Amino acid sequence: MVWDAATRYRLLLEINNAIVEHTNRVDLFSQLANRIKKIVPYDRFSINLYNEKKKLLSYFSTAEGISPKAISGDERPLEKGAIAREAIRSRQPVIISDLKKRNYWSSVRAMLKAGLTASFAFPLITRGKVLGVLHFSFKKCPRQMDELVQFLRELTDVVAVAVENMLAYSQLKEVNQNLVQQMSKRLIILTPFFTSRLQCGR
Repeated sequence: MVWDAATRYRLLLEINNAIVEHTNRVDLFSQLANRIKKIVPYDRFSINLYNEKKKLLSYFSTAEGISPKAISGDERPLEKGAIAREAIRSRQPVIISDLKKRNYWSSVRAMLKAGLTASFAFPLITRGKVLGVLHFSFKKCPRQMDELVQFLRELTDVVAVAVENMLAYSQLKEVNQNLVQQMSKRLIILTPFFTSRLQCGR
């Protein structure tokens, strides 16, 4: 593929249009994974969310592709996600074309055992805050790596905004649900009171 500016812009626009209307994590991630797969020959794709207060990583949605056991849990300490940790702490992409050179990390050893040999991780940053990491892994390091990395850097900005919007939507939905529950409880408590007042007024 020719990775010129026009091609990158067209692909980014297509991906953005494909995910912008989704309002739940599973649908958004599924659409994103399918769209990216047509462009990037990944063997594993995931979005890791970062909880800064608890120093935890969790999956935005179930990872697509190969799933090494050591990194397949829904939630894990930041220290156990070495590649994601490096991307989060440095706020820079972590590009590993040969995972064997990083086999001192237990998570990397698990990836190697699963047949993965290369991995690219990009921090998702909006408003100066790291939301998580966009993570691709490969059985074989892709060709035109420099051009691909440049495209994925640009893709990260699109995904970061989509993830931020999804998290904000989820939080707002949760707040609304809590308000409805609180109002329902208050109505249950107050109903006998109003009923007795009505009876007394007759």
